[in-house]
Amino acid sequence: MAYMEDYLRRIEEVTLPRLRRQLEALESGATPNDERKAPGPLVGAAQKNALSLKQAIAEYEGIVAKLRAGEKP
Repeated sequence: MAYMEDYLRRIEEVTLPRLRRQLEALESGATPNDERKAPGPLVGAAQKNALSLKQAIAEYEGIVAKLRAGEKP
């Protein structure tokens, strides 16, 4: 079980914060992206990247919830 505890801790302390920082930087315009029309909305690749990050965050949050509930992810 130590492996699962380490996995859970790594997700909560490393993976999720990193993904959230990437999403925040992308949405705020801090991440250079040729397809962002400042100060307009995200377009093209930036929009797809933001969606992918949101999906990854949701998936990892689901894994964390299942592990906390004692279920297999």
